[in-house]
Amino acid sequence: MMGYTHALGGVASLWLLYPLGVLTLDATAGNLGVMVAFAVLGALLPDLDSRRSTLTSLKVAGLSLPPVFYPFGHRGVLHSLAGWAFASCLLAWPVTAYAGWQPALALSAGWLSHLLLDCCTVTGLPLLWPKPGTVWLLPKFLRVRTATPDEHGATFLMAAAAMLLFVTAYFGPLM
Repeated sequence: MMGYTHALGGVASLWLLYPLGVLTLDATAGNLGVMVAFAVLGALLPDLDSRRSTLTSLKVAGLSLPPVFYPFGHRGVLHSLAGWAFASCLLAWPVTAYAGWQPALALSAGWLSHLLLDCCTVTGLPLLWPKPGTVWLLPKFLRVRTATPDEHGATFLMAAAAMLLFVTAYFGPLM
């Protein structure tokens, strides 16, 4: 999927943190911006194994991030549960030291959303890497093709979930 879909998926993934008590209606509005930033970053990080990812395309002061894991191929270790777990543990300490444990969980949830969204595509993912095999979360006729109207529908759903999160955070539950 495209970077904007993953970014919105990262924001929508913050819903996963409600049952854990990380986000509460009385505390969310104050830290929602920080949580969103880390969730979006987490949702874009797995594509550091691609030359054409959103993060490697960004330029800050004329510099851009190199595709860190490109020699290992796109949708490899960074697109697996093992990569997610390793990265979540590796990034937990510096993120927690800088911003607190809630943003570290948001970053991890964003990364997980990337994996789940990619498991809904035609290509699927080697989610159980290093074990061979591809994992899909949807039946074949529902799988999404990247950069098509199918993905635009998925992007719309992610945007709706993100908007519902903002509305709920700032105005309380709708019901």
